[in-house]
Amino acid sequence: MWFFNQGSRFLCQDATTSKVSLAISRYDGTRYMRLTSEPIDLREIGYRQGTLLFVTRAHSFKEGNIRIALRKFLADVIKAYF
Repeated sequence: MWFFNQGSRFLCQDATTSKVSLAISRYDGTRYMRLTSEPIDLREIGYRQGTLLFVTRAHSFKEGNIRIALRKFLADVIKAYF
């Protein structure tokens, strides 16, 4: 599940980024929780001065094309869970 929320502490450390991000979570049977230890690289999508920022599992930013990032995300999900 994707939801808009306050950006993570990692994302908000950069004063030029938006304080709202698109976070990725999963349902654990009772509630939705942000990804923590799952084998999926993409964790959060932020925004900075006209550029999308993709926050990775290793707490780094990647800038790039949304289509490429989502294809990688879907490939990670399929590889991990199917």
